[in-house]
Amino acid sequence: MFFRRHARDLGAIAAVLMLFSAVNLLPPDTALKQVERQGVLRVCAPQNYPPFVTADPAAPGIEVEIIRTIAQGMGLRLSINRIAAIGREVNPLAWNISRANCHVMIGGLVDTPLMRNYMDMSPPYLQSGWVTLAATDTPDVSGARIGVFVGTIGRDRLALSRALREAGAAEITGQTSLNGAVRALAAGDLDLIVTDAVLASGVAHEDLRIAPLGALPGDSIGMGFWKGDLTLKRAALRILDQMIDSGETVQIAARYGYGTLAELAAEDSE
Repeated sequence: MFFRRHARDLGAIAAVLMLFSAVNLLPPDTALKQVERQGVLRVCAPQNYPPFVTADPAAPGIEVEIIRTIAQGMGLRLSINRIAAIGREVNPLAWNISRANCHVMIGGLVDTPLMRNYMDMSPPYLQSGWVTLAATDTPDVSGARIGVFVGTIGRDRLALSRALREAGAAEITGQTSLNGAVRALAAGDLDLIVTDAVLASGVAHEDLRIAPLGALPGDSIGMGFWKGDLTLKRAALRILDQMIDSGETVQIAARYGYGTLAELAAEDSE
């Protein structure tokens, strides 16, 4: 009678003990030790994706400067492995990356449930969202021919398309590059461009105005780590947290013309 009465409790206890045993059998996380032994922090990044990553050694990009400071703080040499597919292919599985060629991933990665299916994300160090680029301070989506350059990985394209159509856009066309979209705008083939706020800040064109597209919420941008590399992630994030708390990340971003969405909204309302 006793065993029958307590069989369920004993089963639960056995299940908990098996769980703890399974945890103890997991292989140890040696990610940080391996990186420290090699003396190199390998980072996968787009080839040229301003202002996140650029081809200019004097101004290598917001995220390159951030990860360079992290590597220096960890006493490691930084090695950037430039992957053409990052920033071009939506699916991270198509980037052809592995632990062998990178420990960390950067390139305008948006912290979304989809992205977290593939990697662990850092706390955000940039806030972004959709903005318009146009020759006027008050662009009107209604009736406009709109060129969309999504750019940043992980953005919700369907929600953007739906919002633009509900706002009365006459025509929506995807753009293969932001510079190409700017040329189409200058030629009169487009009325305005919709793109990522951080990417827009990297466009050096004095005749264009940036304004927030308020129909959709903003996004957080961070760097990615391989799932399970907790020791490496914690070591890197200790330095990243210090940079965020001290305002260093904001100072780095400001050198590339980046303004938060709140600042853009304030400018737009003036």
